[in-house]
Amino acid sequence: MLKRVKTKNNLTQKELVEILGISQGSYANWEKGKRELNLSRLGDIAIYFDISIDYLTGKIDKEYGEVNIQELEQKSEEKIEKIIQDVISSMLTILKVGRLKGIPKS
Repeated sequence: MLKRVKTKNNLTQKELVEILGISQGSYANWEKGKRELNLSRLGDIAIYFDISIDYLTGKIDKEYGEVNIQELEQKSEEKIEKIIQDVISSMLTILKVGRLKGIPKS
């Protein structure tokens, strides 16, 4: 998903490693799936791009904002409840990481 995020934001690998403050080798290993991002780095990337950690890790295949009403109407109550719980969980994680990084609540 990291590669998709990079492409969606029209960034080169070089630009993204500069934004993230990491080495090109580390990024290449993450993008190829040879290494996993740690939670702190996942949070940083999610906050920067305003996306969920679930999306970055491939737990979901599209951003929550991309889900439309018709798709939700076709899902069972249980699946909708799961989506809601995932959104809440991701938001809480992002807020925790943000606080740890010193990002104000507002």
